[in-house]
Amino acid sequence: MRIAYCEDEAAQAQLVRTMIEQWAECKQEFVEVVLFESAEEFLFKNDDFPYDVVFLDIAMRQINGVELARTIRKKDKRLPIAFLTADKAFAIEGYEVHAVRYLLKPITTEKLESLLYYIASMALYKQLFFVKIIHHRR
Repeated sequence: MRIAYCEDEAAQAQLVRTMIEQWAECKQEFVEVVLFESAEEFLFKNDDFPYDVVFLDIAMRQINGVELARTIRKKDKRLPIAFLTADKAFAIEGYEVHAVRYLLKPITTEKLESLLYYIASMALYKQLFFVKIIHHRR
């Protein structure tokens, strides 16, 4: 599973990365977490979005997480987006960009693991769906 995490607070980014890596090790899952310090960095480094999920903070320097999610949605309608934020004020806007989750900081292990299981099941479903379509084309 490839996870992009856009978070301007380095300590928070490292904490969540560590939690994800511990979950992956326990579940024997391959996980790659790619960290971005800003929405601008994320957009600069990604013409397309080769991730299974994007985690976004909302309160960032110039472009906030909701604006970044809107930009992502213009190019990719299906990429799962989850907000990991301290700001409750944008929860309604999270629905407008079809976020799969809106987790409030501090992020608990239980809530993050629940999100990771959900994303892993979505990725598995996509793989099974793709295999089924390929099989029917023959």
